Amino acid sequence: HNEQIQFELEREAQNQVDQERQNFASFQESVKAKLTEIHGAYKRYKGKCSDLVEEQAGLIRDRNELQDKYAQKTAQARRLQEICENLQKENQKLKKIQGAPL
Repeated sequence: HNEQIQFELEREAQNQVDQERQNFASFQESVKAKLTEIHGAYKRYKGKCSDLVEEQAGLIRDRNELQDKYAQKTAQARRLQEICENLQKENQKLKKIQGAPL
């Protein structure tokens, strides 16, 4: 009768061990799936960050180009304004010399 009880206890213990192994395997699979999901999200986020950094660099280049063009156009406008003023002054001098309106 002791052997029967010993056998039942061993069988029950083995069933518990098997159940715990199954639970652990299931837990391990769920952790692995979650880790894979997180890793995929990290890779997508990293790619998005890289894209945003590239876009930012492009916008900075565009801004710098626009600032350079604006500076050139402003300098050109100043030169043209000076030329225009000089021509007006010269025209006024010629009017005074000739004594007649042009």
